[in-house]
Amino acid sequence: MNIIKRISLILVIPIFLMIFAIACGDKLAIESVTINSEDVVTIKVGQSMTFTAIVKPEKANQNVEWSIDEGATATEATVSHTGVFNAGYVAGSAVLRATSERDSSKSDTITIYVVEDEVIIDVESITIEGESEISLKVNQTHTFSVIIQPENATNQTVIWSIEPGATATNSQITNDGVFSSGDVPGIAIVKAQWENSENIYDTVTVTVAPEIESVSIDGEEERAILAGQSETLTVTTSPQGLSQEYFVWEVVETDLEESEYVLEDGVFYAVNNTSGYAIIKVSYVADVSIYDTVVININYNIKDLHTVKFYKEDGATLIFETVVIHGESAVSPNYYVLGYEVTWDKPLDNITEDTDFVAQLSPIKYIVIYYKEVNEGVYEAITINGQTEQVVPFGNQATPPNEADYQVDGKTFINWRIEKEGNTFKLYPEYIVDTE
Repeated sequence: MNIIKRISLILVIPIFLMIFAIACGDKLAIESVTINSEDVVTIKVGQSMTFTAIVKPEKANQNVEWSIDEGATATEATVSHTGVFNAGYVAGSAVLRATSERDSSKSDTITIYVVEDEVIIDVESITIEGESEISLKVNQTHTFSVIIQPENATNQTVIWSIEPGATATNSQITNDGVFSSGDVPGIAIVKAQWENSENIYDTVTVTVAPEIESVSIDGEEERAILAGQSETLTVTTSPQGLSQEYFVWEVVETDLEESEYVLEDGVFYAVNNTSGYAIIKVSYVADVSIYDTVVININYNIKDLHTVKFYKEDGATLIFETVVIHGESAVSPNYYVLGYEVTWDKPLDNITEDTDFVAQLSPIKYIVIYYKEVNEGVYEAITINGQTEQVVPFGNQATPPNEADYQVDGKTFINWRIEKEGNTFKLYPEYIVDTE
């Protein structure tokens, strides 16, 4: 190969590799677009500011399109294709957007406030994001952040500090809101204050808890108390000796109404005339995976329960035994004796003491009525021994009517049809029509 060909090859290869890399980059999926700026920016009228955007992955097509969303009150604001934002001379706000040239679904925005020269916007409130109370283990860190209103305040500098009197004496916080719990358990109150006013601030209480391995509720896993009484629950920890402030007590499952119980610092109380159950959980404030539970069953006070026994008619053979709440009614057991009606020797309602019931048997009596047909499909009762109704004890037979009393001309009697209504039996004659 001569030298000219070698030089040509050396020049062609990098160009080819560059074209190949660009082609591959165009094919990579866009993961995100991020404007390299704060979320909220303030700029004075007549000024310009240049923004850049980061497209990930790095080897993907990095080209973005710059635009201003509709609804801008800074109506003269413009942005160039290279990300140069010109504020114009009308104060207001505008939302600047950077959109991937290759994937329009990937974009990012920031809010730009255009203000008049020398306009100063003060902070009105500071709120530390998250809960007002948190718990950390010793030697842990937590980064706090704040919400400042209004968003376009001129000076948004926040001073972070720990209020005097903290019992977690080794706790510290940086100027960026990074809290280090230290190695001394206790309480620390974190404060975020606006640089220009000691009256604009927010606080969070941090409990710094020691390291523990386990927590268990002392005693049985399931226990019973009477309504109107309380159960004091205590815990054993490893290591031992932790105070109550490091644990959270809660009822995690129950069939009681909220008004029927109280749980406070491990003391569970059930109100009077309550029955049911409650599953109580105690957990470590700095690690909810360290916990234990106990089941408490609540019954009526034994003084308000009465034993009720049901005996057969001989007064000695027990049929059924139960308990009844004071003042309520006993429920009769299913006890039958053929041919007899079963009642009890005492009323079943308003039980106020232990009570024994003895079955009372009364022979069942039946009422029997015979009918005759007076017109087609029309019947009337037959009088027998001066009565239309016969009272017949169980096991006995009713007196049938005379044949003449139910005969019908042109028909032959074949059977009695019986209809039963409770203990009353109604007998209707059935016929066949005579044929000649």
